Amino acid sequence: MNPNPARSATAGRPEASATVGFRLDEASYRVLAERAARLGVSVHALARNYVFEMLQSTEERTVLRDALLGLQQKVERIQGDVATATEALLITAAKIKPEEAQAWVNENLKP
Repeated sequence: MNPNPARSATAGRPEASATVGFRLDEASYRVLAERAARLGVSVHALARNYVFEMLQSTEERTVLRDALLGLQQKVERIQGDVATATEALLITAAKIKPEEAQAWVNENLKP
């Protein structure tokens, strides 16, 4: 678990803090309780840690999301290139009619 960020490392005494409370639906609470039990911590401590992690990781999550979207776009572009190349090979090397090659590509390679 992360150390308590409400404690000041320089002053050695607690900084001002606020209490936060929220409700969870039964399914979410059950998952949280099971994870807390596996980790040997209280439900409160685990929920608190999750909030701290999310607050600290927002920028990192944005960077990862943007990178994932970029990869998805590249994969989609490559899929299109593979489909085009396959269609060309079917027409030129396999001597398949263009409409048959296009039908095969549409059926097998396009989402």
